[in-house]
Formats: sequence, C-alpha cells, structure tokens
Amino acid sequence: MAQIQRPLTTEEAAEYLQVTVDTVRRYIREGRLKALQLGRGYRIRLEDLDAFLAGNSGDRGQEQAAQPELANLVGSGEEFESWVDLMKKSAKEK
Repeated sequence: MAQIQRPLTTEEAAEYLQVTVDTVRRYIREGRLKALQLGRGYRIRLEDLDAFLAGNSGDRGQEQAAQPELANLVGSGEEFESWVDLMKKSAKEK
C-alpha cells in the first residue's frame, strides 16, 4: 500500500535542502520552488523538493549559469545523483 506523505513546512524543507528558511522562502517567491500557501505559511511537497534538486524547475539553467562554481563544490553527474540520494535517505530517517 502506498504511503501518503504530508507536505513539509518551510523549516523542514530548509533542513532537507540544507539551506536557511529564508532561502526556501526566497526560492518560493522567485517561483523556483513550488509550494502551497496555507494562511501565512507554506507547505512543500517532497516531490517538488526532489524536482528542485534534480534541476527540473524552470529557472534552474539560469541559476547554474549564474553560479558555475556551485557545480565544482557539489560535483556533477553520478556524484551529484549520489549526493541527492544520500540527502533523501537522511531526510527519511529523521
């Protein structure tokens, strides 16, 4: 049976992405990260975070062009995919 996951708060999304809450809110405002607004807060689906990490957001190409040194810090290709998998596993364990 498929498990239904609840959307994450901005705080949980920040921990998952290893960035600050302000950065998550900025990504949402800029349209780089999909989120649902509930009252004054946001909820982010795990699949939207995964798409963001995988580079499936609309502005991802511009972000990478503006910050090429980021690719050198994180790596690319299989190395990056391994890092993403490790982050997913770490988040699920918490």
